Amino acid sequence: MMRFFIVAVAFLLLRAAYYLYYWLLAKHFRAKYEYYLAHQDDDYIIQHKQAIIRMLASAGVKGDTLPVAQAVGYGQVATFQAPVLDNLDSLREDFVSIVWGRLREAPGTLKDKMLQTFNPFYWLEVFIFLPRTILGYLGVRDSSIFVNILQVIWWFISAASVIISLLESEVVSSWFRNIKI
Repeated sequence: MMRFFIVAVAFLLLRAAYYLYYWLLAKHFRAKYEYYLAHQDDDYIIQHKQAIIRMLASAGVKGDTLPVAQAVGYGQVATFQAPVLDNLDSLREDFVSIVWGRLREAPGTLKDKMLQTFNPFYWLEVFIFLPRTILGYLGVRDSSIFVNILQVIWWFISAASVIISLLESEVVSSWFRNIKI
């Protein structure tokens, strides 16, 4: 029992340390991006583009795409969808506003995830919605019928196991023996 407790505490501390690391990194990258916007010195942003994208992914911040239309000459226009995070070093106003917004959003999201580590209601929600949580990590949409069916089966099995364990408990069985009808 003590070993389980130590492993659980170690897991919680590792999860908190993981999100603390990315929270500090998000604040650092936001400051560097602000410096980049003021001085147009893009060496740091280009060198750390993948780390910034990884940090945003750990925060759960989605990368958007923007529709772009560019004149290519002779009256021709090229239109395409440009991924914003792949263009972190772009100084186009539409890209900058989205990137800046995502970099401002990330520290708050990461801090929230770090604090959720010590929130018992968060872990209760994870347990209650365990199939949805696991399948969400695997990339299955949580609104699919498959996830909903597994969720109902999980609830049924969980409720049945609680009822069975209560009925087999000595305390509960002694209550039933003491009831006089």
